[in-house]
Amino acid sequence: MFSLSHLNRASHRNPLFGKAPHKPILLLAVLEAIDTGVISENKITITPELIAIFQNIWIKLVPHEGWQPRFYLPFFHLTGDKFWHLETVDGARVALTSSYSPKSVVALQNAVAYAWLDASVWEAFANPQERAQIRTFLLGHYFPGLSYLTGELKTASTEYLSQLEMDFESNQAADRLSPYFKTIETEARSAVFQSRVPKIYNYTCAISGLRVTATSGVQMIDACHIIPWSSSKNDTI
Repeated sequence: MFSLSHLNRASHRNPLFGKAPHKPILLLAVLEAIDTGVISENKITITPELIAIFQNIWIKLVPHEGWQPRFYLPFFHLTGDKFWHLETVDGARVALTSSYSPKSVVALQNAVAYAWLDASVWEAFANPQERAQIRTFLLGHYFPGLSYLTGELKTASTEYLSQLEMDFESNQAADRLSPYFKTIETEARSAVFQSRVPKIYNYTCAISGLRVTATSGVQMIDACHIIPWSSSKNDTI
């Protein structure tokens, strides 16, 4: 089925953990996002909703902590599988680590406008019947014996994102979870920060006082930390 049966995946140093589950989980998340209307065209943007879906599928399908649920890794590295492409922002380059991976989900957001699929792949993803077949194939091929209910997944993702937004807007930091689930929450909170702060401040630049909007949906005002998150671990308003 296209090239979905031979995704290029890294192997864990511990053979018990097998190969990285990130890419098939991201593809499953994209399928769910199309189902729920989060994605409506062949432009896959990095949104809190997509990250929340990815993370909830991860919890259902990865029953151990051998791999870390880094959303930005498959979003970037799926380009190596030839059917997934990245549209950068005005020729920007993604800030990479020495291992040729994005530094963070924010670093990816700053450089990538959206991902897009080959036309034939998008056509299949956009068709409800083929989408269901692809979901079944990905689950059976990469996660034999495991599954999830799409209705429960949608509810869990919506409730999870709503809770993050409530925490964020009430100035609560992400400190109530175990280290493993903090890894999951950090990426979603980063995406919420990037989308909610400009909205809260009515898309007005704090330096120039100018209010900038774009009808294309491109966000013209960026949200930045005064004290870097890497130092404070605090992204409250």
